[in-house]
Amino acid sequence: MLKYDTIFVYCNDNTDGSDALLETLAEHSIIRLIKNEVGPDVSPQMKAYRHAFFYCPDLWEHEWVSVVDSDEFIMPMIDGNFLGDIKQYISEIESRFAASAICLNWKWFPGNLSFERERKTCFQQFKNSSPSDHVKITFRLRCAEDIVSVHSIKLKKGACAINGGGTPISLPTYRCDPDYSLGQINHYWQKSFEEYILKIERGSAVSGVSIIDRSVDNFFQWWSIGSPDPLPPVSHIENVLAEMGALLDKPGVSDALSIVENEFNKLSKERRDSLYELYNEVKEKVMGIRNTHQKPSTSNLTRDAEPESCKTQIVQQEKITPTTLANEKLSWSPRRINQLAASLGAGSYLEIGVNKGATFHAVKIKERTGVDPHFHFDVLEVLNEQILLYAMTSDQFFAKVPVDQIFDLIFIDGLHTFEQTYRDFCNSLLHTHSRSVLLIDDTLPNDVYSTITDTNRAYKYRAATGNQDKSWHGDVFKCVFVLHDFYPGLNYRTIVGSGNPQTLVWRSNLGGREPRFNSLETISRLTYFDLMDEKAILRESSEEEAIHLCLSEMSKSVSVIQSS
Repeated sequence: MLKYDTIFVYCNDNTDGSDALLETLAEHSIIRLIKNEVGPDVSPQMKAYRHAFFYCPDLWEHEWVSVVDSDEFIMPMIDGNFLGDIKQYISEIESRFAASAICLNWKWFPGNLSFERERKTCFQQFKNSSPSDHVKITFRLRCAEDIVSVHSIKLKKGACAINGGGTPISLPTYRCDPDYSLGQINHYWQKSFEEYILKIERGSAVSGVSIIDRSVDNFFQWWSIGSPDPLPPVSHIENVLAEMGALLDKPGVSDALSIVENEFNKLSKERRDSLYELYNEVKEKVMGIRNTHQKPSTSNLTRDAEPESCKTQIVQQEKITPTTLANEKLSWSPRRINQLAASLGAGSYLEIGVNKGATFHAVKIKERTGVDPHFHFDVLEVLNEQILLYAMTSDQFFAKVPVDQIFDLIFIDGLHTFEQTYRDFCNSLLHTHSRSVLLIDDTLPNDVYSTITDTNRAYKYRAATGNQDKSWHGDVFKCVFVLHDFYPGLNYRTIVGSGNPQTLVWRSNLGGREPRFNSLETISRLTYFDLMDEKAILRESSEEEAIHLCLSEMSKSVSVIQSS
């Protein structure tokens, strides 16, 4: 996908059926395949690299070469932008730095705690990464004197090498201080637990030892590092998927891939029970979390999802905990939620979209449930029997939660698109009672750019006007229009003037109104300017007025029900 002229693949003593796939790709001239048979305690990597450098004349038909493993992916960057053409990238490196080699740092992608291998690309599965000082090299062949390690070369006199920031460095070296200005190497070592165990048992490609000396504990320890990584961009992932589809259409490729999958499934099936037992045993030891396999009770959800769904992420940077929040002035979200909770006597709380936990930690409700694909705080520091955290998408959560699980107060602050927020709203309604209230975040965008559902595009177009503001709300406002037209049994007010705009929703038929659009499709196509024309539909109100009206109408509804 980076437009290399040739991909040389060295394989050594494969036992997983992948030879059939590689041979088929070679027949179609997609790759050049070299069988790299090695003896005991011989480094497969060094044997392959040195063979290519000294004994492969086809390699020397090329001017530049990149040395990477099959679990590593090069992400070139120029001027802050991903560059999907390696030749253009090398041309920039030569012209800007007069360099004959560039060493890019790893970004370590530590996995997501899944037990089973998923049928997705690494790009799709693993989103969090952490910096690493290890590097992999791309270099001009005629300027290299020798390959001295799996990470480095010896350059000829007069040749220059640079790091990922464009600074000259001395070779050989396999480490540099992380600098990702010119790109990175995405390193997907860990993946699922099944793949992790098999990789350990497969042996070391570096040293050639038959079993890698790595503890099973590492699988649960390494996952706790990392933060969301912007690379690769969505456009590149789409191109990769399209190219994969084209490859699968070539004769024999799909059948050869099936051989690999069948071999893995066979091996997995033979050992599944023992591996799953080991997974849970070590998970409990390292993380203090047990998989009970019990159906969640109707009063209290279990925190233990099936292993393939357990994708909690802990980030050490910018750590937010109840302790650090104790002396901070509450922001608008927890302030509003706590006032409602105190007035309603709320005992259960659901938050969709927890992120760093700034709101979640500050909410003063006894039983709290949080949902987010990636928690950016130390989960183990806050988990207990009354605080439950589900590291999954909201769709996955609502598919698992018992239908009779009820929450007194729900805060919806997930993906800020109309489609997802409306889906979260509909699913949340199924888990409410007559005195439950819902608070929807970001329902009034501050400008037209804020309604663009792609944050990068929103910031880019706003910045083009000279405005560097980073506000972003998406098109969540459309949910309020749907409320207005299709939910006469719900009343609402959009809180403005004392923090981020949010819409408070409660059960009441006292907020009578006539449908304005009467069409979901029409509402889904509304623009920021339509919102400005129909702004009255938001029913803007101060925080004090909105909460007072909510409590007042709910009290009246209860009185009417009791008197009847």
